[in-house]
Amino acid sequence: MPERRARAADARRGGEVKRCAWPGEDPLYIRYHDRDWGVPLHNDRKLFEFLVLEGAQAGLSWITILKKRTAYRKAFDRFDFNEVARYGEVQVRRLLRNPGLVRNELKIRSAVNNARAFLRVREEFGTFNKYIWRFVEGEPVQNRWRSLKQIPARTTLSDAISKDLKQRGFSLWIVSATGKSRSLPVVEDKTTVSLVLGSGGARGYAHIGVIRWLEENGYEIKSVVGSSMGALIGGIYALGKLDEYRDWVCTIDKLDVFRLLDFSLGEGGLVKGEKIMNALRRFMEDRRIEDLTISYTAVASDIANEKEVWINRGNIFEAIRASISLPLFFTPYRLNDVYLLDGGILNPVPIAPTFQDATQRIIAVNLAGSPSSEYRGQQPEDKEDEGLGKKIQEFLETLRPAGTIREKLGFYDVVDQAFDAMQGTIARQKIAAYPPDVLVEIPRNLCGIMEFDRAPEIIDAGYRAAADQIPRAEERLR
Repeated sequence: MPERRARAADARRGGEVKRCAWPGEDPLYIRYHDRDWGVPLHNDRKLFEFLVLEGAQAGLSWITILKKRTAYRKAFDRFDFNEVARYGEVQVRRLLRNPGLVRNELKIRSAVNNARAFLRVREEFGTFNKYIWRFVEGEPVQNRWRSLKQIPARTTLSDAISKDLKQRGFSLWIVSATGKSRSLPVVEDKTTVSLVLGSGGARGYAHIGVIRWLEENGYEIKSVVGSSMGALIGGIYALGKLDEYRDWVCTIDKLDVFRLLDFSLGEGGLVKGEKIMNALRRFMEDRRIEDLTISYTAVASDIANEKEVWINRGNIFEAIRASISLPLFFTPYRLNDVYLLDGGILNPVPIAPTFQDATQRIIAVNLAGSPSSEYRGQQPEDKEDEGLGKKIQEFLETLRPAGTIREKLGFYDVVDQAFDAMQGTIARQKIAAYPPDVLVEIPRNLCGIMEFDRAPEIIDAGYRAAADQIPRAEERLR
């Protein structure tokens, strides 16, 4: 590589430079050829820059990316991987609106995910530079190609690097053959998954983030089993409408959620659930479960007979409604002459229905994980607005007989904490009895069970949990 270092030096001095044919007369290509192409890099921020830019290039010409390079540098905090790793749903949506970028959602989210994986590599090796250069023992590889036609799209070395990066949680890792050639991903068989989505009210939005991470990182979901909110998210995913649903829930606020509650006294629950289900119909076709392209099971609870019910046939809309019948909030749902309640009552993490699946991994998401200091005392960004739980509590106060002394804990507080405690205990027992291959734990203090107005941050928390926990679990399985 000495001649390339000399070439870069000549370019800086304004001297005559011997160039390859591919830059042509384009000033951007010439500048890239003279200053970047083939010059060894050891700066972590610069290495991260090319990780982002190479990912953005997939399917496009390199000159397209070079023209957007300045915009990328500004949008991604000058490629500060520490800052990018902290990006949440708000920042991702800002990037998707930026006309200076390649506004491909998968590529944008991949860049954020890769920043987090980048930090994990630095934590292990000290620097990303030490990690990446160990593949060539610290010395540049000097090839002697005479024409672009001789350059392979992939090599044994590029495959080895790509495979290792994937195992460390990187997504859409793409290795270029030259500065100009199109980038090609390493083609590998996807890991087939039976996905278990647990119950937990609004924390169920985290399932959306977990699913997105799995799809970006070489996993193919062949089967979904869900309880309560997990049955809802899993059902919408099985119907192919999860992106539309995510876009909707990310726009609703506290008042929107409150308007969906059709209060019904004396019918076995505070809320009929008809308004909510009518709002969800836009994402649910009138399909039978057995006609779906992936296996789907919703779990509900038959309290009268003290047993859980696995619903894997019939109308998917009815299966979901039965599984989300949270006691005291939603009225029980009658299905096949049996009144069914929330699946989380008896099985908040229903792993057993996956045992007959012919998949490579059983991945379970438990929404009742141990509390995290990251979320302790965390409140929604809009602190001036009242929480949904408070609105419900105010409604219940109107039903209190005159002269009754109000206790410190309100009805909503009691139900929220009691249901969390119950689900947490049962979840630990079920996971111990039927351990999955991979377990993703979502802290139970991430949000309250009724905080459905906080979708963006909860989805992002699910994505980050998957990005952190699944690669570590895979490492243990190897």
